[in-house]
Amino acid sequence: MKLVYSAFMYPGCETGRHGVNCSSTCEHCRNNASCDIMTGECDDNGCSNNKLEPPFCTDCVVGLFGENCKEHCNRLCKNSNCDKTTGRCISGCEDGYVGSYCNTSCETGRYGVNCTSTCEHCKNNASCDIVSGECDDNGCSNNKVEPPFCTDCVVGLFGENCKEHCNRLCKNSNCDKTTGRCLSGCEDGYVGSYCNTTCPRGKYGPGCSKICNHCQQNTNCHHVTGTCFSGCDEGYKGELCNTACTMEEYGRNCENRCGHCHNHEACNRFDGRCRDCETGYQGLRCDNECRSGTYGRNCSETCGACLDGIPCHHIYGHCSLGCSPGWKSTPTCDAPCPPGTFGPNCINKCSGNCLHHATCNKETGKCKACSEGWRNDFCNERAPEPITDLEKITLEHLKIDNQRLLLESEKLRKESEKISIETVFLKIKEKYLQLKMQSEFQIYPSSEPET
Repeated sequence: MKLVYSAFMYPGCETGRHGVNCSSTCEHCRNNASCDIMTGECDDNGCSNNKLEPPFCTDCVVGLFGENCKEHCNRLCKNSNCDKTTGRCISGCEDGYVGSYCNTSCETGRYGVNCTSTCEHCKNNASCDIVSGECDDNGCSNNKVEPPFCTDCVVGLFGENCKEHCNRLCKNSNCDKTTGRCLSGCEDGYVGSYCNTTCPRGKYGPGCSKICNHCQQNTNCHHVTGTCFSGCDEGYKGELCNTACTMEEYGRNCENRCGHCHNHEACNRFDGRCRDCETGYQGLRCDNECRSGTYGRNCSETCGACLDGIPCHHIYGHCSLGCSPGWKSTPTCDAPCPPGTFGPNCINKCSGNCLHHATCNKETGKCKACSEGWRNDFCNERAPEPITDLEKITLEHLKIDNQRLLLESEKLRKESEKISIETVFLKIKEKYLQLKMQSEFQIYPSSEPET
């Protein structure tokens, strides 16, 4: 709260007056209000006009000067601050101007505070803006600085005389013109004030903010792209290994196809296992057809009698070439011929002459034995009438005679062979004797003369 010494507190000056001997009036205060009897400071009503500076209301407000504060300070006085009497600029001039009243602009080739800077940064030392130093259309003195002011290095350069290059990994090649620190962040895959550090293991991308996906056996990914170096873990695919296998795929990089899972359910995308198999298939992955001789759900059904032992269809049990003899021609060949029939599709009838009225073999029609009066495998040929005892005796005698004749014939054959051998021996001996006689009794020619 402002304390005002008034005439009511200190008797002496009447209301509206103040100072030595109360010789000064409070007319500078609004509505000639009371003021401090000692200092003349106006009360909270303020000054008599807005050109005066409260609370004393004797000095001009900033920006005005002269009698009754009618004059305006030069706008080029810094902060519009000038002497309240003369108008001289007290705090100096705005950039580009000089003089006590700041009414003189910089000479050509100079600019800035008190015109102390030169335009040497401009090409050919041309003129520049007296306030900012902006070069004219001729541009900068070299291509390493950025027009139009030609004081800052162009994007991509920094340091004294812009001799240094920003790290190419600074985003947009934008770095601090003095230190070279990257200002706009780093290219993907790099971090640090100077973007010279690659992402740590397991991270990649802008600011290393992304995490490597399902790389095989938790191996690292490329620090920029996120691509897994060694491929994907089981159950995932794609360059980034962030796409799960579809319901028909499984394994590393989803390279394997699911088997025949029941109701076309998806297999386990990691190892390909099914919860249950479709009819006709077996195995953990349901990728094996039923073993030969079986078919159906869980391969629990046994194939029928398919022709030539060919396996039946692993799903339906059908025989592709028909049924073996002895079985009805149903799709699954599992109905045997009814008693009394045999052969392909049971089209043949047994002879009915099997012993003890037994049925014949359903495949071949043969009987194990025949009833009396029948013979051959099928028991369909009449047997001859039984022979008498006399005929049996006669037959036995004939058999004995035949055996005796065979023995005599064999004896004669052997004797004949012996005679043949002896004959050959005698001939050899005869020849020998002839040769011996010739050698002992030689015959010489006669010596008598011929007549």
